[in-house]
Amino acid sequence: HVQHATTPDIDLTGRAAIRRELHYFTLYRILEAAVLCLVVFSPVGILIGEPHNPMLGRVVAIAYLLMAIALFFTGRRGRMRPQVLVGTLVDVGVAVLAIHSLPGAVSGISMMLLFNVGAAALLLPLRLALGAAAFTAIALIGQYLVRALSAVGAGRPLAELLMFAVT
Repeated sequence: HVQHATTPDIDLTGRAAIRRELHYFTLYRILEAAVLCLVVFSPVGILIGEPHNPMLGRVVAIAYLLMAIALFFTGRRGRMRPQVLVGTLVDVGVAVLAIHSLPGAVSGISMMLLFNVGAAALLLPLRLALGAAAFTAIALIGQYLVRALSAVGAGRPLAELLMFAVT
């Protein structure tokens, strides 16, 4: 009878690889936050259109950059699952607020959020990954409904929202 046991080296190598993926994911989040700051604080933002609420956009951009940096430094140690979950919640919250503030950037913000949720899904167990995806879809639909029912109007087609929500 031969037992196949995993050696500690293999287990540590696998965990190190996942930790490395989390590291790159947090670096990407910092890049996203920097791009959001570029759009909000520089003349580049004029290219995507007039912001609906410039002050909200500035506050969200600065808060996201600070949270992304904090997640980067805290992601080096500790349990990975809470890191990924907190990061995903931050990403979804920032995306919803940024979409509300910067309606001209809705497609770009949605694409970045799609990547973030996909990357989180690779680092989470299936049940949590599906929960994160469902939460994201509900948040995007909720933001769309709030905007559609306000005096401003939806600002984007429902089909686009549904494509991002289903993806």
